[in-house]
Amino acid sequence: MQDFLTFKTFISPTILTMMYSFGLFVMPLFAWLVMSKVKKYIPSQIIDFKNQTFSKMRLQDKMKVILFALLMLLCMEICWRMMFEFLIAYMQIHDALVKA
Repeated sequence: MQDFLTFKTFISPTILTMMYSFGLFVMPLFAWLVMSKVKKYIPSQIIDFKNQTFSKMRLQDKMKVILFALLMLLCMEICWRMMFEFLIAYMQIHDALVKA
């Protein structure tokens, strides 16, 4: 308990793991929410053009667009994971230096 109160032991790795797990599911929902809010400020002509263009696309091209969106989601999740891995590694480096 003394190490905890004097900041010799960090609770950050545990908290970071919990925040990563929380963000893993909340981040895509938040991105979807932001996208739906931003759509309100886009002129209707642009949205109509997008809908007409997407409806005229071949199935193969539609699948490419959807695959690209899923790939971007995967990249977002990987970047999220890498950020937390870096922070946890930083805490482990700190622990190793303090204990040495």
